[in-house]
Amino acid sequence: MASTKPAGPQKRGRPANISQEKIIACALQLGLHDVSMHTIAKHLGVSATALYRHIPSKQALIELCTDTISEKVSLPITMKWEPFLYELAREYRRVALSMPGSVEFIRYVGLQTPEALKVVEHSLGVMRQAGFNPEAAFMSVAGVISHATDMVLHEEQDLKKREALMKENASPPNLPEVLAPFPNTLWALGDNFMIDHEHNFETGLKIIIEGIKSVYDMK
Repeated sequence: MASTKPAGPQKRGRPANISQEKIIACALQLGLHDVSMHTIAKHLGVSATALYRHIPSKQALIELCTDTISEKVSLPITMKWEPFLYELAREYRRVALSMPGSVEFIRYVGLQTPEALKVVEHSLGVMRQAGFNPEAAFMSVAGVISHATDMVLHEEQDLKKREALMKENASPPNLPEVLAPFPNTLWALGDNFMIDHEHNFETGLKIIIEGIKSVYDMK
């Protein structure tokens, strides 16, 4: 899941053929923290003024990026709330992992853009049909989506750490030694210090959904 950056600023000359789609794609590749109209214009080989003919502001661009991510989320077909939440969380994770850095956009804007709201609207409809009250429905949907995006963020951070160690030709820290003063943490981790992101995601998701069933007395 290595992050890919744009190839680099295009050379000046004949004006580049740009579109809203190309601007969004460049922004997603750069990542939220590196997004600016000036930087994108430089990478696309145009002036910042040219970008504003397609997108009115940086904030509008960030929201369009979030919408582009949400468009890729395929809504589960099932209308049964429990398998729906499982599939929704897995789908959000799949999409986010396929677009490195996308979680930053989702967390910055929230689920408030048109395409994101389509996902929320449908999801709340499933929960409403199952008999959830408004608060329970909202907290359940938000909970599984937050779990998915949080876990992807951890995966990306873990990957960056490992890539940095490889780049520096350094060895990872000796965790048994590091955690020796923290016996309970060492006990919880056991002998396996390799992070299984897939297992952690699924286990956390099950805990959330079983918690929903218990707290709201839903079967």
